[in-house]
Amino acid sequence: MQAQEGPKERVRFLDGKSELCEVVSADADGVTLRLSGIQQPLRFRWWQLASEDAARLRDAQLPRAAVKAAEAEFLVPGYRIRSSDDKVYEGVPVEGAPAGQVWLKNAEGKFVIRVESILSREDIKVDLARAYAPDEVVGILVGRIKPRTAEDYDLLGMQLIRAKLQARAVAAFRVAELLRHPESAEARMLGELIKLRERIDDLAVRKAVFQAEEQALAGEYDAAIAQVEVVEKLLGDRPDALAELKRVRTQLQEFRGLARDERIVMEGYRASEALLKSKAMDHGVSFAAARAWVEQKLFVELLDHLRSKFNFSPEDPTVQRVWERRPADAMLKHSYDAASWVVLRPELREPEGWWKATDDRTRYELLKGLFIEKHLTVLRAEQKSCGVCGGTGLLEQKNSTNTMCPSCQGLKGYRVLIYR
Repeated sequence: MQAQEGPKERVRFLDGKSELCEVVSADADGVTLRLSGIQQPLRFRWWQLASEDAARLRDAQLPRAAVKAAEAEFLVPGYRIRSSDDKVYEGVPVEGAPAGQVWLKNAEGKFVIRVESILSREDIKVDLARAYAPDEVVGILVGRIKPRTAEDYDLLGMQLIRAKLQARAVAAFRVAELLRHPESAEARMLGELIKLRERIDDLAVRKAVFQAEEQALAGEYDAAIAQVEVVEKLLGDRPDALAELKRVRTQLQEFRGLARDERIVMEGYRASEALLKSKAMDHGVSFAAARAWVEQKLFVELLDHLRSKFNFSPEDPTVQRVWERRPADAMLKHSYDAASWVVLRPELREPEGWWKATDDRTRYELLKGLFIEKHLTVLRAEQKSCGVCGGTGLLEQKNSTNTMCPSCQGLKGYRVLIYR
């Protein structure tokens, strides 16, 4: 006897296609859908859905309690202790304290408190970033998420932003961008390290492998090679893993010798993507501030990053010259999608309220488009039909009346940039 299906929703995806789906479950990170003709439910991140449908399903499927539960992931059990010398300590307990002492730690360090000096001890919840040092927070989040795919690294980046570790979040977003281009040698090398990390149970070894990933991504090839040697020593009894590490070490040595100008351009594209994602996911930034940052500060930050990474002095013009001479035949494409109206017809809506309500993916698409038009070379601008209304600018309602399409704002299409 066939199981009874639940109610179905028409859901549109980022590529513009729509499916009649049964919503199986939803949480703060995404939704599980059963598509017609596919027996096994499929998991989608919220950003993989059209922004309007993602917002609609979140509102309908995700209770406030689930949002609070997601926020609670960043809270860990701890103590607030007041001592007789009128000091207050907050942190998580540390094992191994001798009789007569309590050990607490937080991101600032470890505290030794004499039991007889304690006036009060209160059970509290401590924010993860307050309880642990940055490297420890990264290790905890990597252990929870076990990132492997580009989507996993995007999730890790979002979590790191919530933990106020902006630089580490940018690094995670850069890994995500690499993994979206698996044809590159650097992506294949990172893939080898990720697969190796997945097969290892020892937490210390997994942490060492993740450090090698971060160093390789940062272009610190000598440090990454040294870290691979550390991992080799830790895995002395795993000949299969040692063979993989040997391949990784060879690739790292090749990257170290890669032509400098090519590495600067590759890193420029990758770092700009990561910086844009990081800003789009920072919900404490207003639209006006985000736009001003893109138009006035981002390119300066990008050049500073490249000079630092490739050991040029601040006044050396080499990096900017290399960037301006990047290959002219490397044509790229970007669509503003549901953010197109902001640049085509900004008078249609008040942008600040829309910015606060829209999803991270649409915010990113807007900021990236603004960056391209301000700082890169736009070869031509095109228009594609809106994937939500099919290019009519209207949506038909159940009562047969038409309303303006919430995605294109009635403009019937999206702005697409061909650029280099």
